[in-house]
Amino acid sequence: METMNDQFDEYRDCLRLVWNLALRHRLKGAVALPDVSKALLDALVLDDLRGATTLNTQRTAGALIPGRGWVDGYIPALGVVISAFSPEAYQPEEYPTEIVWKRAELPHEAKGTVLFYADVFDFRSADAMFDFEYVKAIASVDSGSVGKGSLVLLRRSEVDIVDLAESGMKTSVQ
Repeated sequence: METMNDQFDEYRDCLRLVWNLALRHRLKGAVALPDVSKALLDALVLDDLRGATTLNTQRTAGALIPGRGWVDGYIPALGVVISAFSPEAYQPEEYPTEIVWKRAELPHEAKGTVLFYADVFDFRSADAMFDFEYVKAIASVDSGSVGKGSLVLLRRSEVDIVDLAESGMKTSVQ
């Protein structure tokens, strides 16, 4: 698996700059952010994947998985590999009026676990400066309290972003 850290960090830097300087103060800035994010991710990261196809670079549809709730779509060819021994990981608990991110327990041997990239994330409110310090990912296997297909939030500094396009890895959580 080829590491895509440099390309991904360039994407985060560009997205952070666009949000903080141009979109944050606009009335429809939050509405425009997903389109801007997709265009930057395509141009700065996904275009550099080896063996990339429309099938493995298109975001999967989100789904309601019994016992796991709503699972965001992910990009099958873009992996998130845990690089820290005790990573800070969170999972969402959805309530009628809010989502609370609760600490998830990952085993010590979770280092090296491959997840699928879903999005970047920041805990700040929409009118604040974003850093996009976190990466949202979908678990490809069961690991500790995190079940296969579950949404998990990890610090960018504790993961590597990798090219799964030619790895031969099964790119589905079904």
